[in-house]
Amino acid sequence: MRLINGLLTLALAISLFSCGSSGEEFFLNPDGSGRVVANTDLSSMWGLMQMGLQAELGKDEDRDPAAQQMLEMLTAENFDTTFSFVDFMSNIAEAQGGAPVGIGDLLQQLESNPDMTEEQRESLIPLANVLATTEMRLFGEKASNNYGLASTQFFTNLEEMVPLAEGFGGLGAMAGETGDPEAEMGLNMMGNMMGESTTYRLEGNMLYVSRPPAPETDEDMDPQMAMAMQMFGGDSEDFVLTLHLPGKIKKVSREAEIDKKAGLVTVTIPAAEVENGFDFNVKFKPRRR
Repeated sequence: MRLINGLLTLALAISLFSCGSSGEEFFLNPDGSGRVVANTDLSSMWGLMQMGLQAELGKDEDRDPAAQQMLEMLTAENFDTTFSFVDFMSNIAEAQGGAPVGIGDLLQQLESNPDMTEEQRESLIPLANVLATTEMRLFGEKASNNYGLASTQFFTNLEEMVPLAEGFGGLGAMAGETGDPEAEMGLNMMGNMMGESTTYRLEGNMLYVSRPPAPETDEDMDPQMAMAMQMFGGDSEDFVLTLHLPGKIKKVSREAEIDKKAGLVTVTIPAAEVENGFDFNVKFKPRRR
């Protein structure tokens, strides 16, 4: 169960830090590989989050070294760290007395876990893809009150890329099976807060970008979860989408800032529209190699 508990811990952390994304940058290389960088500005909510972190840090309780180290970093005046999901899981494994792990070890644990059904294993395959291809950057500077999170997903083929929210969505199969009601509530919250995910699809020289509407709050939702959704869920700022394409920009589906020769497109989606979902596409002419 170490692996499952570690995944739950990671999912809950990401769900709290990844809501309210302020924009994304998409980079496409001539060979079809690239990366997607999702940026979240945490500056406006950091004061409230810091109060909770300080309270947690001051608790007199046993805590594994990895969690203690993360808390100490986040309560420091300045911090800037980049780590992959596999690194995160490996640190948890070591803190729990195990050996460092790689993505192969994680997949093997999923395959051999007797507590999981075949359906659950299948549901976690997208998560394995995310673990293998994503890194996170957390940074903060007290003097400038600049705090943020950036997640970077790398892909060799855009068709094979699994969006961050979709990858963690597979953990919903574990809800209620841990015997921990707080973990169950957290997973349900994660599903609601991470329900929005920008998707990218390439057809020839046309790139299609879409984002579904934000999930509605269930009337029967637990009051604590509803309060958290109200505080942290949803989009209250404009969403800035920046596309770096390997060719000359020919056509876009809506008003945008364009550098045709550089293959650069920047489009600002109003917050109200982000809430309702949006579609955007751009046609480009690949450069000659």
